[in-house]
Amino acid sequence: MIIILVFLLWFTGGDVFQRITIDDGLSQNMVNDILLDDRGFLWFATKDGLNRYDGHSFTVYRNYPGQLETLTSNHITSLYQTRDGTLWMTTYGGGVNRLNLLTGIAEPVDGGRTADVTFATTINGDSKDNLWIMSQSDGLVRLDTKTKTYHVLKRQPEFTGLGDIGLFEITEKDRIWTVSSQMIQFIDPQTSLLLQWPVMDPADRPTSLLVLSDSLIVFATRTGLQRMRVSGNTLVRENTTIRDQWFGFGNAFVKDRQGRIWFASLQDVYRYDPVTDQLTWLFKHDTRPTASMLVDHSGILWIGTAGWGAIRYNPSSQYLRRGDGPYPPMVIPEMVDALRRRGLPVPDWRSGTDHAIHRTDTGDIWIAISGFRVYRYRPQTTELRRYRAGSGLKRHNLNRGFNLVHVSRDRRVWLAGNGGLFELDPDADNLVYHPIYDGAVPDREYSNRTGQPDITAIAEDAYGTLWMGTPDRGVVAYDPKSRTTTWYRRDAGRSGSLSSNQILSVHVDPIQPDRVVWVGTEGGGLNRLERGTGGVRTFFISDGLPSMVIYSILADDDGHLWMSTNNGLARMELSTFELRSFTVADGLHSREFNRFESFRHSDGSLFFGGIGGYTQVIPSAYQTNMNEPRIRLTDFLLFNKSADANLIRQFHSDHSSPVRLSYDQDMITFEFAALEFTAPGGIRYRYRLDGFDRDWIDAGFTRTATYTNLAPNSYVFLVQSAYSDGQWNPSELRVPLLIDPPFWMTWWFRTFLVTLFGLVLWLYMRRRENILRLEKVRQEEVTLRVIEKQEEERRRIAHEMHDGLGQELLVLKNMMYRWSIRPELTEPSTILQVASDQISGILKSVREITHNLRPPELDRIGITETIRYALEKSTAAAGLALSGDIQHFNGTIPAEHEINLLRIVQEMLSNTIKHAKATSVRCDVMNSGSELHVIYSDDGVGFPTEADKTVVRNGLGMLGLTERVRILGGTLSIASGSGTGVSFDIRIPISKSN
Repeated sequence: MIIILVFLLWFTGGDVFQRITIDDGLSQNMVNDILLDDRGFLWFATKDGLNRYDGHSFTVYRNYPGQLETLTSNHITSLYQTRDGTLWMTTYGGGVNRLNLLTGIAEPVDGGRTADVTFATTINGDSKDNLWIMSQSDGLVRLDTKTKTYHVLKRQPEFTGLGDIGLFEITEKDRIWTVSSQMIQFIDPQTSLLLQWPVMDPADRPTSLLVLSDSLIVFATRTGLQRMRVSGNTLVRENTTIRDQWFGFGNAFVKDRQGRIWFASLQDVYRYDPVTDQLTWLFKHDTRPTASMLVDHSGILWIGTAGWGAIRYNPSSQYLRRGDGPYPPMVIPEMVDALRRRGLPVPDWRSGTDHAIHRTDTGDIWIAISGFRVYRYRPQTTELRRYRAGSGLKRHNLNRGFNLVHVSRDRRVWLAGNGGLFELDPDADNLVYHPIYDGAVPDREYSNRTGQPDITAIAEDAYGTLWMGTPDRGVVAYDPKSRTTTWYRRDAGRSGSLSSNQILSVHVDPIQPDRVVWVGTEGGGLNRLERGTGGVRTFFISDGLPSMVIYSILADDDGHLWMSTNNGLARMELSTFELRSFTVADGLHSREFNRFESFRHSDGSLFFGGIGGYTQVIPSAYQTNMNEPRIRLTDFLLFNKSADANLIRQFHSDHSSPVRLSYDQDMITFEFAALEFTAPGGIRYRYRLDGFDRDWIDAGFTRTATYTNLAPNSYVFLVQSAYSDGQWNPSELRVPLLIDPPFWMTWWFRTFLVTLFGLVLWLYMRRRENILRLEKVRQEEVTLRVIEKQEEERRRIAHEMHDGLGQELLVLKNMMYRWSIRPELTEPSTILQVASDQISGILKSVREITHNLRPPELDRIGITETIRYALEKSTAAAGLALSGDIQHFNGTIPAEHEINLLRIVQEMLSNTIKHAKATSVRCDVMNSGSELHVIYSDDGVGFPTEADKTVVRNGLGMLGLTERVRILGGTLSIASGSGTGVSFDIRIPISKSN
């Protein structure tokens, strides 16, 4: 009994329940009502705003004077949600408000002249979604949510005390139970039925009530719990069997899914089962509860208080309990007292020093403490014995002593540590050394007691074999009967060997103790070792372990393994090898534990010691069917600011259609939370944006995801959650997202561009075809004109040859013929003189013909001087004044093309002489190094009209001139006007190779 009392006193306090206050983000500590909405969020009505809670943080809704769509008052008194998802609330001084949970927009619902609901205290709803409101001015008022009209419940003379209603509840059949200072009333609004039970004794005045059925309520008074039943047309009060066990005012009631009633008084919290009429005390809180009380979908109890915030109590979390004392009270309290009475040292689990506790099946407790001190305590006789045999080992430099103790099935006491393995004879207080030889090293290394090999863990299997861990050589199985050993080590070249030789813990499998041994390592995770075959299966962090360092392993009564690690506790389901991890959020004293600090109590609870304290595990209270949390978006931000209400509504909708964003909204942040309040701090998250992320992104405990510069496309944002066991819940949050492209990236604009490009390309091709066709026509015309010019030139040369040169030769021939047949008629000297003159004329004609084909000056004096000579000769012959500057440009164009440039100048000069009626000519030839620039002009009549220009340009001479410019790769432009002469601008590129 004393042990149980110590246990209760130890665990009563902060570990049983938690308070959520303004320090956690609550806007005010006076919590008037609590509501769980249909999306899984908790809502707290306070005197300073409405609070939405997601298990991590609060979103506060307040009144902002001068701003529309906000609350009309910050003093919220009661909450109710209708089936359409709207949250309704009463306020003190602001009437009734309704809040759109998707947009966060609030709207007042004014009673107007039909009812005064300015100061209202309570709101409830019936099956038709009518709301019933308790108004200080008009009493009970019905609000039609469809028409938003109010109806005051008609007062009849017999409705005495109705205006003094402090509490009321509505049954499933829409009957109303009310409580006032004078009486309890049962009202049927449809039939105006009124049943009353007067309160005669102030001690019987109800302080809270709860509807159990349409005709039964339970209520609390100063004297205890009572029930009221409708029997015919009367009310009958029924006392409960536990009436006299309650003390103090009852402030709040709530009924859970199992039909159990939770009740909070000013100091204590109880749970009542109406079926068995049993009351269970849960905990003491020392606060003042309001009438608000709720059991959420996880089975967590929430209580509002009058100035102490909200109380959170999780009954399922009591399987983990933490303590900060030097040792667990339920482990060795009497032994500790015995040690202290004799002035002996007491083990302190907070220090992390080497010591071990072992309880035998007979109840004896053995403790090994550093310094070779060994004690046995027998609770039945309170006998404490100290064994001194180990003190003699100090001279062998075994300075750490024993840290392990084990009593085998045959009652042999084994002590181990960094001095090896020893057997203690309790009667003689004598030690026997058991050398653990390793065939891999020379025996002489273990032939004395210098600490080789060290023993870090010890366990016994079904055959009596001792399995021991070493700090660097793996696991050894020692048969005490034959004194033989079998070693199991890490073999880097062989699969199926131990993951590490650094062993911290060993435990025989509770289901297969003859076949399987579990081995915890320092950095190598957990190993499942099969006896005989040596087969090993390894478990790492990727399999669900919280750490790769396994300090100790214990088994519960159901055969599950519990392990302390360097990062919390782990539990393994041996039938499936499923692992779950536990953190401080689950109730651990700390994430970090110590070596050797573990103990299994006779009641089945497990103790693990660590930094600063210890944790008790009550496996029988552990629940595996934890709720699968519903993940919700808690906010959506654009450029680190919450989006507007319309966009937020889309994100909080049922996601049947994608949320649309514009392309320039290119920095978005999702905030999310798993609405599971059992251990929200231990929930991990991962997310993925389908269409962008290739794989899941492990966010750890972070609840935000930010994306920037997303390309216009369709996406789906996915979030999954996991408890500390690392198993991802299959349900996930899915938010389809559509980023609209800019107009220049839309399909219709791209179609327009493609069409426009095709049209332009078609027009270009048509124009190109026309140009090529016209060019072909022009080329054919030029070719025809050139052929005509060539024929004309041939005719001219033929004419000159025939009429000039031919006639002269004919004359010479005839003269010589006449002289040959009648030489006597003419003197030879005369004939020769005439022939000589005739031949000279013939030579002159030949020279003129050859000069016209290619002037010899080109080869003798070069193109520059030839053009200058041609201009001077022709203008002088035509009586024209010549001006201009012709720079030296010999060698700038190929020799075969020099004649073309000469002919161009001659053609321009010929046109001037024949058609311009000019008096002067100017020709400039400039050499820039990269091109020849020829500018020729006269002061003649020019081209008066466009028609004249066309005639001149289509003339044979101009066509030839144009063709020669083209052959030279140059450009030609002509400027002319009536009476302004004509100007030719020719540019011919100079090849670098010339």
